[in-house]
Amino acid sequence: MSLKLGFIGVGAMGRSHVDLFHCQSNGRAVATAICSRNPDNIAKAKEFAPDVEVFDDESKLIQADVDAVVVSSPNSTHVKLAGEVIAAGKHLFLEKSCGITLAECDELERIAAGTDRVILIGHELRYSTFFRKIKELVDAGEIGRPRMVWTKEFRGAFQPKSGNWIQNRTMSGGLMVDKNCHHFDMMNWWLGAKPKRVAAFGGLAVTSVVEPDLQVNDYSSVNVDYDNGAVGTLQVCMFARDFPNEDLEMGIVGESGVLQTRISGIEILQWKRGKDEGEPIAHQVDAKAGVGWGGGGGASRIFRNPRSVSGCRPRRQAAPDFRGGMCSRYPGCDCCGTVRCQWRNRGALEWKSREVAPGGAKDYACSKVYEDVVQSHQNPVSVHVCPRRIRRQRGAAGSGSSFVVECASVGVWSGHRVRLRNAADRV
Repeated sequence: MSLKLGFIGVGAMGRSHVDLFHCQSNGRAVATAICSRNPDNIAKAKEFAPDVEVFDDESKLIQADVDAVVVSSPNSTHVKLAGEVIAAGKHLFLEKSCGITLAECDELERIAAGTDRVILIGHELRYSTFFRKIKELVDAGEIGRPRMVWTKEFRGAFQPKSGNWIQNRTMSGGLMVDKNCHHFDMMNWWLGAKPKRVAAFGGLAVTSVVEPDLQVNDYSSVNVDYDNGAVGTLQVCMFARDFPNEDLEMGIVGESGVLQTRISGIEILQWKRGKDEGEPIAHQVDAKAGVGWGGGGGASRIFRNPRSVSGCRPRRQAAPDFRGGMCSRYPGCDCCGTVRCQWRNRGALEWKSREVAPGGAKDYACSKVYEDVVQSHQNPVSVHVCPRRIRRQRGAAGSGSSFVVECASVGVWSGHRVRLRNAADRV
């Protein structure tokens, strides 16, 4: 039976979700409803799913006959809509960002703690074949101990959005929140470390779309000091070269080598320290350009993978839950996805994390990380759990085991039910 999905917001991002879920999920999901007040966007969405029911009221779509709701509306509406979706008993795919203030993020955390519904944040680069390859090379020791990580994004202005909400910091949360949360997430993940100090500078130089006191910054430079001794930097400029000549470069330097992205060729360049500085090793990645920027280097497979749609996590990767998405809201805080998840039968890691953000600091005690493999006939299911508590329950005879975890997702696989619930142990 297909998962029935409703879509709130069908602009460029929302339509890409309609396409990927409805057309590319191997029949595991079907778009049955959309909500929009823009006739052009509705017509474009119906090119992918001609039979969808159209709503002009978000609450009516949420109460409609759907199993899950995909929210791609302006960032400032995310937490309110998330609360309505969960209250209605529906699963939720929520575009980043989780919220535009710490208070909103805390509210989403509270909502998730009180439900067994799935809440998945759209940090799709974690599912990208391209960016996962860098993580695999780092973890395999190809560059030795990581010491530096960087992002350089010199590009043109934001694409137009309805009502210019992306240019309005009270609606988008600003440049770092709306867009560069992806890159902070990647840098934290590759290093397997937590930022402990952050210094950021930037301003508004060229862009003038909304009122000056509401306009988001158009350039920034951020320096990060990590708790494992590594350092990182992110530079972004929104008035450089326009598409298709805009540039995104990311990389990581270790004691014995360097990895650097070459997006144009969907390849990763590697230099080894002490070797002939000729042509680098070029790691070709099986990913193709697609929806959005480069298809996220294969990130759209989050939607095409049948196990992703059914709630089961793809193997050999750590998937960010809403807490991970919230933590990348600020570069100076811990992200669940920074935990190194390697393929083994069982493992545990203990640590204490500290969130640093405007307005002060808060301590969180995260107990353990587990990776359990649930054997289901011939098919193993890897349950990657971010830092939360876990307990094992015995199901009825023949039904297998149930793992109740305060994190991540819900999945059913060949008789084994894996119930994962989002929450955090706060002290």
